[in-house]
Amino acid sequence: MPREKEGFVRKVFMLPADLVERIAGYQRQAQLTSEVEAVRRLLEEALKYRDDWWSLTQRFREQLASVRSLSEAARETLVGHPLITNIAFNRDSLEFTLSSGETVTASATGEIAIFRSGKPLLDAPKFEFDEDGTVKNSYLPF
Repeated sequence: MPREKEGFVRKVFMLPADLVERIAGYQRQAQLTSEVEAVRRLLEEALKYRDDWWSLTQRFREQLASVRSLSEAARETLVGHPLITNIAFNRDSLEFTLSSGETVTASATGEIAIFRSGKPLLDAPKFEFDEDGTVKNSYLPF
């Protein structure tokens, strides 16, 4: 039995034959050697359309807490996302706009401000670190 990869969960699904054929067609078109990779990519892309300002900003902030670089966090969560209409880097901050109208400003220290039509929706404080240098407050406040 193959070893499980850390951070992955094995699932088994029954799918209609026509859906499996469509997945196989995507796999061929994308020139993927793995059916699992084809399904993973299709699911990832489809789920992006279910994101909203909250979930996308939360994922960005968690990534920023992990990598501590605005450009790396943006590359992993924002670049190529179908709901992002603009990303702008400033000297020590980043601003991104969603197609739903929210604008998010983030600093490298984790401070986040979210606006809709120029009105504030949420402010998140900068990151707090424990004695090991791990971010303690990566989640957005309610």
